Amino acid sequence: MGEHFYSELKSFTNFEEITDDRHYTPVPMDWCIVFSDIVGSTSLIENQRYKDVNTIGAATIVAVKNALGKTEIPYVFGGDGATLLIPGTYRDLVARNLNSLRDIARKSFDINLRTAIIEVSDLVTDEVTIEVAKFELIAKQCIALFQGGGLALADKLAKGKSDQYTVPESEAEPIDLTGLSCRWEEIPNQHGFILSLLVKAKKDNAKQVYTDLIAKLTSIFDGDLTDANPVNPSLMTYRTIRESSENERRLEKGLSAPWLKRWLEIVAASSAFKWKLIPQSLFQSNAYKNAMRSHSDYRKFDDMFRMILDCSPKQVTDLSEYLDLAHKQGELSYGIHKSQTSRMTCFVEGLGEGNHIHFIDGGDGGYAKAAKNMSGQT
Repeated sequence: MGEHFYSELKSFTNFEEITDDRHYTPVPMDWCIVFSDIVGSTSLIENQRYKDVNTIGAATIVAVKNALGKTEIPYVFGGDGATLLIPGTYRDLVARNLNSLRDIARKSFDINLRTAIIEVSDLVTDEVTIEVAKFELIAKQCIALFQGGGLALADKLAKGKSDQYTVPESEAEPIDLTGLSCRWEEIPNQHGFILSLLVKAKKDNAKQVYTDLIAKLTSIFDGDLTDANPVNPSLMTYRTIRESSENERRLEKGLSAPWLKRWLEIVAASSAFKWKLIPQSLFQSNAYKNAMRSHSDYRKFDDMFRMILDCSPKQVTDLSEYLDLAHKQGELSYGIHKSQTSRMTCFVEGLGEGNHIHFIDGGDGGYAKAAKNMSGQT
């Protein structure tokens, strides 16, 4: 299967089928799991630094994707980190990029980024597999879904006391973070609350638990989960040139050509989105802005069900009661966090359909706080 394994997988479009085994394929044994997370993210969030946390978490995806060029790989954004799968032939290249990103995180953001690479063959057993599927957001743009327990085990090993899988320290090299941006203000809710949701089913009956959960969510949202998408273009506001520049200046080293290019992009984007100075005939900024809704990863599955939902108070109550009962019955553990806004970090490879994706998290800590609430369950 080689390095084109993921690009050759067929995608599907019905999110209710995320537990359907037909869509999943075992990852080749000569591939590797790339893992990153931010040490002490809870403390950073409490100090109002969640924008930095999201930026560095998404930067892992951008650094690896740019390093691999046209090679398509599966990945998932987790708020304070990311998980990717890569062909084993790229292991050394990716390790160098991760080491350099870790250096940027430490020196420019005062953030300790944990990075690890684990071979798939080290994880797969009779009981643990790593299977991937492609859920199509829009034509030419998919997100990866995972099942089998392998990613959960990788998370445990990467965070363990052993340095066996840690990316070794070396001299930092220039890396390409082209396309990474965080230029939109937090997005206000439309229905009452933004709910960050994590659900982990018990192993014995996992597929049925997730199937029932999706059915319940669909019912709560009147048959259409897309209504819960927190990306509402009519409520979105672009940051000022100064705000965007101050944030993204830390991604580039020195007065370099990459920084000049990035700054010019900020000016051009601000002119289009904030000041409306560029005619629609030259750049269809309204069409692009509206397309961001269908290019967002507000729902995903990676051995755990994750969603960022725009909910009414009643919908929050109905879902909380359902989850609490299922937890008491031993079917699942869950974490939720309510906020007034959602946060978006962007990876823009191009302005056309399918060439950009937007990583969504809840405001005030989102997934990280939901995870903390989940860890408190017994």
